Amino acid sequence: MNAALRSGARFGAHHHACGRRALLVVQGGLSMALLVSAALFLRSLGNVQELPIGYEPDRVLLVQVFPRGGSIDDDERVAFRERVLAHARTVPGVQAGAWVSSVPFRGSTTTRLAVPGIDSVALLGRFDYQTAGADYFTAMVTRIVRGRSFNETDRPGAPTVAVVSEGMARRLWPDRDPIGQCMRIGSGDQPAETMPCTTVVGVAENALYKPVADRPFRYYLPLEQFPRFGAWQLVLRTTTDPARLVDNVTRALQTTMPGQSYVTASTARSHLDAQRRSWHLGATLFTAF
Repeated sequence: MNAALRSGARFGAHHHACGRRALLVVQGGLSMALLVSAALFLRSLGNVQELPIGYEPDRVLLVQVFPRGGSIDDDERVAFRERVLAHARTVPGVQAGAWVSSVPFRGSTTTRLAVPGIDSVALLGRFDYQTAGADYFTAMVTRIVRGRSFNETDRPGAPTVAVVSEGMARRLWPDRDPIGQCMRIGSGDQPAETMPCTTVVGVAENALYKPVADRPFRYYLPLEQFPRFGAWQLVLRTTTDPARLVDNVTRALQTTMPGQSYVTASTARSHLDAQRRSWHLGATLFTAF
């Protein structure tokens, strides 16, 4: 009996040691997987934070107008925009501003586009447009790398012009100078091929307006020459932390709103941080585990 008991004890100890070794192997494998995942997330987060976005968000306030209580014609809309922008510039801390049809990470718009010498522009990618006021590039601190931005000569009745991003210029005219090239922009039911030329007068640095992996195919149109595309958002360049001006700007501009229209304001930095939140969350969780 004693011999049998001693033999059983040795057999149980052997199985217990094998179980411990198996658990250690599994734990080591999981730890290695977590370490590798944490390293990958941290590297991706670093790449995302260093990615050029084409503007400086730390001093930008985004204002959105929600019109209510009836429609207004083009002349009334122009007067309304001028009045609101002039009022925004009177708020202490506001340095520059411009109306735009879209702002970063709040959606983008496209329309039919034709370029002489290219059979189908649509096959080359999606090209988003944005109408903007003359001070847009100043307010966003987006560099014009070639040519010029909009100026006082780009008025209604004058030849229509456009500024294209570097990515769009390389995509459509890889072996040619983009300055002076013709683009035909569709409107309503009118095909793009029948529209007059819009001349490229400048090339702007690439700017990300959709998620971080966005392809920077974008062109900018003077708001005064393309009022039909609309613009109900305002970008304001501030001299201080824009988060401190949210309430002041909202109250000031609300006094200019007709009827039941209202405004909201937020910082460009908050929208950019929201796009990067998944990278921050993944890096934090995997590193903690």
